[in-house]
Amino acid sequence: MAHTHSNQELKRVAETHVGYELRQMASMVGARGVGRGGRLATTALIEASLVHIRNLHEFLAKGVPTDEDTTVVAAHYLGTKPAATSPLTHNDLVSIHQKVAHITCNRESLQRAHMVPKQVRVRWARQMIAAFDAFEYELRSSKFRHRAAWFQRPIADAKRELAHSGSNAYVFRRA
Repeated sequence: MAHTHSNQELKRVAETHVGYELRQMASMVGARGVGRGGRLATTALIEASLVHIRNLHEFLAKGVPTDEDTTVVAAHYLGTKPAATSPLTHNDLVSIHQKVAHITCNRESLQRAHMVPKQVRVRWARQMIAAFDAFEYELRSSKFRHRAAWFQRPIADAKRELAHSGSNAYVFRRA
């Protein structure tokens, strides 16, 4: 039996947690480290952006859990899996997992700042935000239309952050 969430819980998750994931993804995809420690900072920022991209993918792609899991996914907001899907392909996910999720013999080097080129991360972020736009539109067109408003500010914030991040507005240096 699937865990059910109250409207209050779903609203809090949309505005707080999904909003956080969207903003963090958008902020970090273009950020970079410079100077002494710059490579370490850049690698950490890339890893973080990939984790947030993966979390947002799972939110959109997974169906409602069948157990008492308290995980919240897009399907909880519609009552069914949304038509709006994650833009990540299977190969994209494999690539992300090889970089940040698993310790394996085939794990790709995390020491190279170009482990996932900036333009790919920015493209994934743009596509993910577009997928959330589609999800929000789908909510507006459903019997749960009141829930769409919960995603409007987080999506707008992510778009604003991505505009800054994509232009290298966030640069980190070691103190």
